[in-house]
Amino acid sequence: NIKSFIHKIENKVLKNLVVGLISKVSDDYFIYPAAMSMHHNFLHGLAYHTYTMLNLAEKLLELYPGMNSNLLYTGVILHDIGKTKELSGSKAPVYTQDGNLLGHIVIGLQMVAVAASEEGVEDTEEVKMLEDLLEKVCRNINL
Repeated sequence: NIKSFIHKIENKVLKNLVVGLISKVSDDYFIYPAAMSMHHNFLHGLAYHTYTMLNLAEKLLELYPGMNSNLLYTGVILHDIGKTKELSGSKAPVYTQDGNLLGHIVIGLQMVAVAASEEGVEDTEEVKMLEDLLEKVCRNINL
């Protein structure tokens, strides 16, 4: 499950961000669909999508053992966290105003920035690398 991957994150800055952010939205994160149509658009779809991506990340780490597993797991777990604010709920969701205007990528980056500021780690290399990863990967692949 997703929590087993959180336990694999050894970097304290990244782990604290993940634990803090997930705890703030856990009710939504684990029941929301991943989207309104086609992309795991069912209850628990967001968690299911994240879990499948974590399994894919684990396979990538087997092929490329030099990759930063802490950053990869953190990025996968948080890459769609903005969907908890983009969508209105778990059943028959619609896009929220922020969802329509900003989208889940920007919302997620804002959530990371706020959490990092609250933790006092906003200027760390780990947070900058995470923000870069989320922005570039999500923009280019549109997960």
